Amino acid sequence: MTKDVQLSTPAQKQFESLDGSIKDRVRKALRKLADSSSGDIKKLKGVKGRETLLRLRVGDYRIVYRDDPDAFRIVQIFHRGKGYDWLE
Repeated sequence: MTKDVQLSTPAQKQFESLDGSIKDRVRKALRKLADSSSGDIKKLKGVKGRETLLRLRVGDYRIVYRDDPDAFRIVQIFHRGKGYDWLE
């Protein structure tokens, strides 16, 4: 079953700012996620009191998303060096 992939406004801006080859890898990973919900996926820890967030690893980049019943909602796309400080 294929789900829609919807990018938030910040995630859309982050995606647009990526280099061409990284953008292609992220696009391919999002298609794979939509088709089969597979990849290097882990549930984020330390987000109690918030919605359940998952992260998909694509090389040195991380895609943080929510798995809603009708779609995958992409919250952030960032380089792993940035870290997860924005969650706090």
